[in-house]
Amino acid sequence: HPRPGVLHLLGVAADALFKQGRFQLAATLSSRCVAVAERALGASHLATTNHATRSGQVFLALRQYSGAAAALEKALAGSRAREDAGGVANAAYLLAQVAVGQGE
Repeated sequence: HPRPGVLHLLGVAADALFKQGRFQLAATLSSRCVAVAERALGASHLATTNHATRSGQVFLALRQYSGAAAALEKALAGSRAREDAGGVANAAYLLAQVAVGQGE
């Protein structure tokens, strides 16, 4: 298991890259955050779903809709498992943005 601080620092770095518009690097790092969090904490842990949501946002910004949908489906499933209405609503909203981007 990675130390919690390491996962946090990876997430902070991914967020900083996203805010700087360095979406490709942010996508790589945010995907890694999701994998590490999922393995260390479980799919429905709040940190995992938060990282999955951020990863979905990054892929959405890149217009890589399949990557965005995959990450956001993880976030949605984890939020549903935790009965986190806010997380469910956020993931569902972002999935709708994916559908709009795909022309659905």
